[in-house]
Amino acid sequence: MESFAGGFNWKDGRFILTIYHRVVEFNPLFKVHFGRSRMGDVSGMFCRNRYTDFDRDDDAIARIRCGRIVMEHGKLVSVERHLWSSPVSIAQVWWESERGRIRGDVCYLDYHIPRGLPQFITLDYIRSGQQTRYRTFIGACHILNEIAKRRQSAAIVAHVTNARISDRLLQRQGWERHMPQWRGRHFIRRFYEGYPSVDLTRYA
Repeated sequence: MESFAGGFNWKDGRFILTIYHRVVEFNPLFKVHFGRSRMGDVSGMFCRNRYTDFDRDDDAIARIRCGRIVMEHGKLVSVERHLWSSPVSIAQVWWESERGRIRGDVCYLDYHIPRGLPQFITLDYIRSGQQTRYRTFIGACHILNEIAKRRQSAAIVAHVTNARISDRLLQRQGWERHMPQWRGRHFIRRFYEGYPSVDLTRYA
């Protein structure tokens, strides 16, 4: 078992259970789909484009509606644009946690823009390997913050199902508990007062 500041820890790559597929209602008029991609390989959501330079590809990255952040050894490999996010079953999530672990210091973070709510980002799914370091994982989260900044998003929302991810860690990263009347641990990262500063050179 390896532990990190803020009470976060993982074992055997089981950080995969962070987020799972769910449909929730903001009000009776519309629904937001907390979708997830297939994580069996890097191309799970039918990757159409890969971007590696934030400055050069700024506009293209900001327009991504279904995307994946790929981190390796604490560095950004790419931000991918996918056709759609594909839901998976709890059984598949369990299987990937137990049998389908990715190798090396790698982290994939999937996200999408909810239909009809362009000012929000849904953090769909995070998958790490047994050897994934905290820096690689948290780097993916920081890159998502930067994408939110470039999109001028109001907030990122997520449903956290992994008990190993503590409320304290999430709070240290600017997340707050959200919609307590819903089942589970729902969190939101608001940007109403501005965006965190992200030094992209750390991940280049």
